[in-house]
Amino acid sequence: GIARTKASATTAISSTVVGVGWIGLGLGHVVMMRNLGPNGRLAAFTVLIAVFASDTIAYFTGRLIGRHKLVPTLSPGKTWEGFVAGVAAAVFVAFVALYKQEFLSIAASIVLGFVVAFAGALGDLFESKTKEGPTKWRPADIGPTVNAFVFRSRNPGMVLPGSK
Repeated sequence: GIARTKASATTAISSTVVGVGWIGLGLGHVVMMRNLGPNGRLAAFTVLIAVFASDTIAYFTGRLIGRHKLVPTLSPGKTWEGFVAGVAAAVFVAFVALYKQEFLSIAASIVLGFVVAFAGALGDLFESKTKEGPTKWRPADIGPTVNAFVFRSRNPGMVLPGSK
């Protein structure tokens, strides 16, 4: 099957419900942010782009210069250097996208960048923790296209509720 599991039915069903809720929560908040007013779409796109930029910059920075592990027992590949670079990327994206708009002040756009970065990191660590469980399901088990979609959609589920 897709998920090789020896977990009980209760564990398997609860994992599925959490996954569906996670994606639904993120998508629901995209719709709510889009309806915030004339700049709602800008805010939603800013949050999504900040998440993607933070993930991408953190990954490559961690791979290139990362030496100090963030949480080695939970996620051995994540580094402090990658985390700091990801925070900087999210703050930069939020600032650049929103600084000339009358939607948020400069300070609020910078705070939004920090919220996006920290919530994204927590989302990554939460996902790493769920990979430890009895199901040990990974999106890559289905195929590379599904893996890429899940990789790009996982953090907005954590970030969008925090940024609204």
